[in-house]
Amino acid sequence: MSKPRILTKDMDFEVVLARLTAALRQKDNGWTDVLPTAIGQHVQDVLSAIFTTTQWSVMMAARESTLPTARTEHAVVSHARGRGIHISRRKPAAVQVRLQSSAPGFVQVSPYSQWSIGGMQYFNRQEIAFNADEGTKDFTLYEGTVTITDVIATGGPLQRYFVGVPDFSLSDEDIWCYVNDDVRDKYVRSLQGPWFFKEGEQVFFENTFGDGQVEVRFGDGVFGKVPETGDKLSFVYVITNGTLGNNTAINLGVSTSATEFITGSTISAMVGGTDQRPIDFYRIYGPALYSDRRGAVRREGYTAAALEFGGVLDAYMAGQAETFPDDPRFSKVVLYTLLTDPDNPFGDSDHDRFIAYMSGATDAEQGGGWGMWYVRRDPEPIVVRPKIVAYYWPDEDAEAAKTNIVATVRDFFIPRAGSLGRSLMPGDLAEPMMQMDAIDTVNVLDPVGAVY
Repeated sequence: MSKPRILTKDMDFEVVLARLTAALRQKDNGWTDVLPTAIGQHVQDVLSAIFTTTQWSVMMAARESTLPTARTEHAVVSHARGRGIHISRRKPAAVQVRLQSSAPGFVQVSPYSQWSIGGMQYFNRQEIAFNADEGTKDFTLYEGTVTITDVIATGGPLQRYFVGVPDFSLSDEDIWCYVNDDVRDKYVRSLQGPWFFKEGEQVFFENTFGDGQVEVRFGDGVFGKVPETGDKLSFVYVITNGTLGNNTAINLGVSTSATEFITGSTISAMVGGTDQRPIDFYRIYGPALYSDRRGAVRREGYTAAALEFGGVLDAYMAGQAETFPDDPRFSKVVLYTLLTDPDNPFGDSDHDRFIAYMSGATDAEQGGGWGMWYVRRDPEPIVVRPKIVAYYWPDEDAEAAKTNIVATVRDFFIPRAGSLGRSLMPGDLAEPMMQMDAIDTVNVLDPVGAVY
């Protein structure tokens, strides 16, 4: 008779206890103290619990050790950062403003000066200047509060500093550094690792941890310049509200603390503010982002690059194989379809910015793209009116079960990555409800078959 063994895949306490008891009974001298009230039974319970907990820990550690299977936020972000993938943060909303100057002569406002619009803080990325009697000019302002943090350089290669607060509020586009109070002596931001820096180049690499804290690293002297010991490093960055900064109101008053002579009003809605990417984005698309190194080559690379653009929830990129495979004129045409935030839909200007972004993200110098021509194709909504019959267990509350079912169905249809180009099967609707403890059986009456 084969001896019972405790298998490494066993993680259930009852299974482990049964195997341990059976193993002890077959010992040469026998294990007689197995009654539930005996000390021996207690020893078995303790050993089984320890083994079960240990095995669970081993299985979880194995699961979190690779990006495709990882589930915890810390593990997914660590894997993505280790592959050189930039972890996104919030991006500020932008608004077009029309300004005029009442100054008798020349007046200017330096970049990253603070402005006020409708009680919210805004800033300018470019210098704003007026000559005398120049009239009105149109500019772009961005939502956020400009903040400066000073540190003293420690010297040595690959200096590391932490900036901002751990909540992803530091703008993903606005951080730079100047030295010893001289704004002309500045280090600029790079999304590529220090090994891409040139010798003596004043540049720093920044990335984000899973909690939203920003890490800044400088070069080592061979790749990038090393700040000297005792240098005062002033990090200029913006704290932004992301999507909460979007606002449809226009004709709001504009003023700045930099000068009383320049005033104006908004001439557009405040749009483009986005929040950080969900963790699942890096788990699903991290391999494509890593393999293509920000230069799209494969379809997955194009999709991953598109999803890095603010406000894009999902993207479908169709090449010549899906458009006109026999017409050589379409060899460089990419037909793109975007699923965007319903609360902040894309307009023509947003698509123009997206095309300009994709032309840079897939630039031939980075290994892909080769002068692709991007053509917009808007998604076609499919109307689905689900009819579902769910049977819940007798001891469950009917109203609570119904409320949970409705919430589950609504959550299923929330736009997210993977929504485009996917067929809907009745089983897709039934599966999330079958995971609910209160539900016994689910019958999907509509849709009857696949919806494409």
